[in-house]
Amino acid sequence: MKEDEKQLPSEVSENWFERIFGPLVEAIPNLPLKRTRQAFDRLCAGGFDNLYARIDRNTKSVETEAAARSLLVNELAQVAALKNAGDHDIVDRARIAWLPERIRKQENREAIFYVTIDELKENKKSEFQEEVRSDEEIDEDWLNHFSDYADKASSERMRDLWGRVLAGEIRRPGAFSLRTLGFMSEIDMETAKIFESISEYVINNDFIPAIKMFESGERFLNLVAASDAGLISSRGVSHTMEPKKEEVLFMQVGSYGFNVIFSANCKKVIGIYKLTRVGVEVLRFLRNQPDPAIGKQIANELFGSEQAVSQIVFGQIKRDAKGAPDRLEPYEILLQR
Repeated sequence: MKEDEKQLPSEVSENWFERIFGPLVEAIPNLPLKRTRQAFDRLCAGGFDNLYARIDRNTKSVETEAAARSLLVNELAQVAALKNAGDHDIVDRARIAWLPERIRKQENREAIFYVTIDELKENKKSEFQEEVRSDEEIDEDWLNHFSDYADKASSERMRDLWGRVLAGEIRRPGAFSLRTLGFMSEIDMETAKIFESISEYVINNDFIPAIKMFESGERFLNLVAASDAGLISSRGVSHTMEPKKEEVLFMQVGSYGFNVIFSANCKKVIGIYKLTRVGVEVLRFLRNQPDPAIGKQIANELFGSEQAVSQIVFGQIKRDAKGAPDRLEPYEILLQR
């Protein structure tokens, strides 16, 4: 945080956090408390004071709302004198407009933080969560950008989206790049729905296989739209697999996965639509419910005709304590030779 972006006095911030969120965070196991407090201080407790500090970058002692209001009035008065000396009411009009706008932004920020706490309460381990040192902080530049986007999140959908993003960043600093924040601030509902629909076909959180179902029709058009939006790369990339005899190849499709067992050495090359970095990061907070039929279809189309394949086992992924895939349960044998 920049030197002139001061927050509320620490004792005020501490009491505020404990009074509002204390009972909630106490019930969250393994909560990265330091990063949660850091996000709260920047997003909620620092909201007013950061605004005041921006009024005059040369002022180093903006610490109270009264001082900030006085500074704001002085600045507006100077503008009025320069722009329209005859309209003295401009200062009053600006002052009247300022407070409701500031309150609206503060409401947006706090609503997002409530969503964040709810997300952290779920405490679900996934492939996107990695063990991170509890003392590692969220990048302040990242929080600056996030706070600016949070100011404008007046719809329930956008508050929910930003709340999930902040929870992900608290769990794992660096999970979302600044480019992804910018993308999400501009994404429209149609693009979000398109990417959510094709995300069910993503393998290993990395690529979509260029199989027959994507050669034409609505799915093909959705791929084109996702590519135009910068979520996936255009076709032309290939993925090579060279499994050995008796090797087990694991592939993940959403919360499902399949094991492919080989009876001989094999080389398999498939065309893919690779997710961009933004696409991978956006995938992290989608909440679509995967259809197991899609995973089975992908497994059969990719490996069902391969003579070197002796067995394909499909099932729901069960994870260990660290979020890594542990087993398929329940499972179904799709192919047995």
